[in-house]
Amino acid sequence: MSVLSRALERGSIRKRATDLAQLHELIAPVSGVRLLDVGGGTGAATQRFATGCAEVVVLEPDRKKVAEGRRLRPSIRFEEGHAEEIPFPERIFDRVTSVVAFHHVENQDRALEEMRRVLRDAGRPHGLPRAGRAHGKTASRWIHRCIKLPGRHRLFRRGNEMILGFSD
Repeated sequence: MSVLSRALERGSIRKRATDLAQLHELIAPVSGVRLLDVGGGTGAATQRFATGCAEVVVLEPDRKKVAEGRRLRPSIRFEEGHAEEIPFPERIFDRVTSVVAFHHVENQDRALEEMRRVLRDAGRPHGLPRAGRAHGKTASRWIHRCIKLPGRHRLFRRGNEMILGFSD
């Protein structure tokens, strides 16, 4: 990973510090919580909001980012793969996140189905996608159709981004 890429990553993390803190609060990492971050890159943001989880897995399609993440963050498990075909069994994670990556996914409906598939029944999805018109509709569909969880959802907005979160 180039020096420029790392500098851009650090700047992005600083810019989203408040959002990442809110996401950490929503995730409520406690003993035993297994978290999957879809499109988590090298895990820089993941490390910020997933601290305290029993297991943290980053699913990333970019082989170079996976290698760099493994090198920089050995406490996080990195797997190469795509959101539309998550390579894990059903109902294995307590939390699933997608932090500023969802807008890169080609088939968002399929990705949302896959995220729901790997969530345990009491699991909670969380995201920090770019909030464009198309993404907002997809996210809304995800909340109201795909995810059948007890509790209420929260939607935080900041500039042109949003955090989707679910709580009990």
